[in-house]
Parts: sequence; C-alpha cells; structure tokens
Amino acid sequence: MIADFRSNRCLEERRTSGAVLVEAAIALSLFFLFLVSMIDFSIASFRTQLLSHIANRVGREAIIHGPGVKSTYRGGQWGPGTFRTTLSGTDPVAQVAQTVSAGLPRDEVSITLTWPAGNNQVGSPVVVTVEMPWTPSMLRPMSVTVVTLHGISRQYIVH
Repeated sequence: MIADFRSNRCLEERRTSGAVLVEAAIALSLFFLFLVSMIDFSIASFRTQLLSHIANRVGREAIIHGPGVKSTYRGGQWGPGTFRTTLSGTDPVAQVAQTVSAGLPRDEVSITLTWPAGNNQVGSPVVVTVEMPWTPSMLRPMSVTVVTLHGISRQYIVH
C-alpha cells in the first residue's frame, strides 16, 4: 500500500513539473517578446529624435544662406529650388548633417530642403525634411519596412 502511494505521488509530480515547464516556456516567450519590442521602440524613438535634430541643425544652417551670404561660405547662397541629398553626400548640406548624425546608416537617410515661398529672401521659410526607413527587429527576417521615420524643421531666413 505504501509503494502504491509513492508511485502515484511520483506520477503526479511528473505531470505538474511538465505543466510548469509549459507555463514557463509561454511566460518567457512573452517576456522576451516584450523586451525586444521595448528595445525596438527605444531605437525608433532615438532615431526619430536624431532625425529631428539633424533637420533642426540643417535648418539653422539654411536660414543664414539667404541672399546676404558670401559665396565663399559653405557653398554660398542655398535655394530657392528644392534640394535633395543623402547623409552620405559630399555637398555642404550633407556635411552639416554629418556633424550630428552619429549612429545612423548614412545611405538610408535622405535630406530634402524646400523653400515654400519660392524664394530665399529674408523672412521667407525654409523647410527641412529628414527621413529614413526603419524595420523592427522582429520583422527583419521578412525584409519588410514598416515605418518611415522623419524629422521636420521649418525656419525663417534671417541673413
């Protein structure tokens, strides 16, 4: 009778340890999914903030490249046509952006400058848009780009 009690107890312990193993696997999977999602969101937030900073920095440079700038200063007068470049470019706009772009893939970042008023006179606006594609790490194996991160700055020409 004692032997029967012990064998039933061992069988019951094996069943519960199997259930605990399954529950732990589910809980750990959800925990790691949550952890990776938080890391992805943090990276996207950092990159968005950095793109906004680049747009602001390029915008601050663009507002002093109006009609009163000397032709020898960083490419002279900028605008009023739309100007596009990438972070890996060698033009003055890309060089300004490269000074504050630590950690971004240079070939993927596009920079666009527009002058909505159609001129670059003092008081006219200049809009800088900086964009890059971003794929969360969970979707990278599928080669899907889900979001385009961007930073925008609108400033007025002062010089």
